[in-house]
Amino acid sequence: MNNTKEAQKLIKKYNSITLEEIEELITSRNLMFIKTLTGLLSSIQNKLTGFGTSITCTLCQCTLGEVIQESIFDEFNICKDCIYGPGKKYSHRYSCVVGSNRLTYDAIAEAITPEQLLKTYKNRAKHIQNILNKWKQNQQQ
Repeated sequence: MNNTKEAQKLIKKYNSITLEEIEELITSRNLMFIKTLTGLLSSIQNKLTGFGTSITCTLCQCTLGEVIQESIFDEFNICKDCIYGPGKKYSHRYSCVVGSNRLTYDAIAEAITPEQLLKTYKNRAKHIQNILNKWKQNQQQ
């Protein structure tokens, strides 16, 4: 996995977000909770963490480097070096939204109140930490 350091940073970011920070974005930038993929770039979810698109996701940026900047994707290998899909080939290019990763992803995408979003960020942080813990255990065997 090429983005374990970024995953640790993302866990810290998710856990550091406050209700006040979310509410401030709503007030100061007039942002909204947007449940459609096309609206994620202008959503609160995206502005706080880069959530919702490979163009702004810190985990995707690290794994793909310059490739993501050029929007050239190998749909079968895009996630093979990510914490969400190490070494796997998915027919769907975003392993962060399939399988066991989907529940916490969808919860963030579908949050419609500041309180819901805060809770879903904490849950996603726990999920990422569990992935990293399992990976570390496998490395020690």
